[in-house]
Amino acid sequence: MIIRSAEILSFRRVPVGRMVFALTEVEQRAQKRGLQTIAEHASMGASYGREVLKDAMRWAASSRGRYVPEAADLDFEIDGVLAGIDGYLQSQERIYPNDARGDAATTLRQQLLPEGVAAIIRLPFAQQHAQITALLERANDPDMAEVHAALPEFAELLARLSELNQRYGEALQQETEVPTRGELAAGRARGQDILADTAALILAHYALQAPDDDDGRTDLLQPILEQVAAARRRRGAPDIDPDTGEPNTGEPSPGTPVLSEPDISPPEGDDPGLTPNVN
Repeated sequence: MIIRSAEILSFRRVPVGRMVFALTEVEQRAQKRGLQTIAEHASMGASYGREVLKDAMRWAASSRGRYVPEAADLDFEIDGVLAGIDGYLQSQERIYPNDARGDAATTLRQQLLPEGVAAIIRLPFAQQHAQITALLERANDPDMAEVHAALPEFAELLARLSELNQRYGEALQQETEVPTRGELAAGRARGQDILADTAALILAHYALQAPDDDDGRTDLLQPILEQVAAARRRRGAPDIDPDTGEPNTGEPSPGTPVLSEPDISPPEGDDPGLTPNVN
């Protein structure tokens, strides 16, 4: 029978972001006290926890139908090109109001962007790609040749949009390898063991090397016990940002990924090993 430190210490499962935050603090405090073994163990645990969080983010993104990171990067670039195309056509209308160039710009805006750029860039990735593909097909229609002749430089903008949209479509077809819910559960369980092992290591050090140093023992255990207490106060304590310690209250702003633990609770009757110790 395998007995783990977490079972002896009766730790309730601590969310991974809290675990990383606690171990990072333990590492810093141990370094200041010259306790290299404890510092290295805490550092290893924090690094491991960050990898678990990254896996959890990939799992959550996959479950929500998101795509590989390249798709998001290309989406940003395409939005910029579309805005640039619209701005270019508007400038031609203003500069050449009674000229073939201005007339051509008006026609292109009406044909290619009848509802404006925002109507395209606000679409989900796959729908945006389809809309841009249709836009490029209209732009390359032979009936538009005369319009293009009035704005010869416009072809370069279309070529850039076409190149990005082709890569965009390829990125949308890619599937990232994501961990299973069971693998995430195992990773979390291992992180829980590391957290408890770190507490046990601290207790062992002070029991054998400095039994009268209550302040030192308390100082190193405090970050761990604070997060354990937060998990004990109520079932399902919210996770925190492992860098700031602030509660993770919702979705991050676009382009600002937050490494904190998403919910991977199993459907009823499907327990991947996440049931916490409630002793």
